[in-house]
Amino acid sequence: MAFTAQEWTEEYGRVKTSAIDLRASFATPSSSSSNPSTQQLANLEQTVDKLDYRLGTMEQNPGQFGISQSDVVRRRELVKGLRHQLSLLGTSSHGTNGLATGTTRDGSAASGGGGVPGGLRTLAQQRREIIHEQDELLEDLGKGVDRLKMQGLVIRDETGIHHKLLEDIDGDVEAAASSLRMEARHAQRIREQSTVCRLYICIAILLIILVLLLVIGFT
Repeated sequence: MAFTAQEWTEEYGRVKTSAIDLRASFATPSSSSSNPSTQQLANLEQTVDKLDYRLGTMEQNPGQFGISQSDVVRRRELVKGLRHQLSLLGTSSHGTNGLATGTTRDGSAASGGGGVPGGLRTLAQQRREIIHEQDELLEDLGKGVDRLKMQGLVIRDETGIHHKLLEDIDGDVEAAASSLRMEARHAQRIREQSTVCRLYICIAILLIILVLLLVIGFT
């Protein structure tokens, strides 16, 4: 296994952070033809392709990576949202480049009217969609925390039941051990009493023999 699910998550977090930083850089238009933000966007898209490929590998055998099928679906939605965000960034880069050169995307001069430029509208729309995605992620996180809370409560209740069962077992074992000790003492007493009884029988037989000998001797 060349990678783990945790490494995939960390890589996704780095791409997500880089996309947010890149969005801020696109907000400052540059007239240079070799805008470094454009190259960064291309690198991020390649990284997302790698995440998508690795996710396909995990989807084939989720158990090997210690994740469930629902986790795979959730990660697939994350990748989809990230691709959409990078697509908006690409559109935004074209819009901001047009603003920086004073022309529109079709090469005509930018309007000097009071309308909002297309690049700024794209950035505003992108921000709204990113905020919406973050709200959905927070909602999913809240649901996950609630599930963990419920599982914790169930585990606590089961632990209490198991603790009570162990206490009952301990009490039963102690009672059984006490009964065994009592039976052992009782058996010891019976054995001792049996030995004394045999001695008494021997003494009685010897006394009878002695009496018979005395009677025979006197006669």
